Amino acid sequence: MASSGSFLKQVEVFLDRGAILKAMPLSGGDINEAYRLTFSSGQAVFLKCNGQIEHAFFEAEADGLTTIAASNTLSVPTFIGIGQAESRSFLALEYLESSDLKDWQALGDGLAKHHQCSHDYFGGTRDNFIGSLTQKNIWAGSWSEFYTNQRILPQVRDAFDKGLVEPKDLRAVESFLKEYPHLHPKEEPALLHGDLWSGNVLFGQGGKPHLIDPSVYYGHREIDLAMMHLFGGFPKAVYETYDATFPLVPDWEGRLVFHQLYPLLVHLNLFGLSYRASCRAIWQSFA
Repeated sequence: MASSGSFLKQVEVFLDRGAILKAMPLSGGDINEAYRLTFSSGQAVFLKCNGQIEHAFFEAEADGLTTIAASNTLSVPTFIGIGQAESRSFLALEYLESSDLKDWQALGDGLAKHHQCSHDYFGGTRDNFIGSLTQKNIWAGSWSEFYTNQRILPQVRDAFDKGLVEPKDLRAVESFLKEYPHLHPKEEPALLHGDLWSGNVLFGQGGKPHLIDPSVYYGHREIDLAMMHLFGGFPKAVYETYDATFPLVPDWEGRLVFHQLYPLLVHLNLFGLSYRASCRAIWQSFA
């Protein structure tokens, strides 16, 4: 582990759940180290740690989990604590035993109810992160204004500064953003998970779905649905159950590509040129 026994000892004292008998590394994360800690009390705890990111990263994640839990819609792992040891920040959560059972209908119904939690404005009570990138959540009166100024333009500017897009791309993005207000239905702000790909849903005992790694804010609900269609996707039953609980505006599937631009830009900035063609395919049709 990170800094061997001294780090673990400080975590052990901070969590106060008995002695740590075992720290088993877990795979799957792109940003943090992750471990399953087994305590002498018999309790298992999920621990994330990182010495390269600011403490606010885990604070924002904990805030997102707390927000989702307060919605009384979908479950999340129970928050245990945030701390620092050996120059590393860490986040401790309930460890969820995964199940081969997957209740997709419960996920669709729960997400629909989650999206029915609304607000007067688009944005959030605090800035947070998408991957390791800062995500601004300043309140805005319209979704188009929010999506343009706090999602697309910041990512495009970063990509341009890194040499990942060219001047011709900036012109095409500008054309796309001029049309965007006419490309989505007007709906009330919805409480979003914000990074809802298949890897951020865990199924626990009895197939019960749990959301992890949130980037919450109030946005257009088709953003979550668009992300759900990237990087693995979800079964049709999820969307059918969702639509039965909170009916979608017709042709929602045809609009997903416009909402997928944001996560694709995030991946362009995080992982490089392999994502540029996917971004260009969206904005070049508006050039």
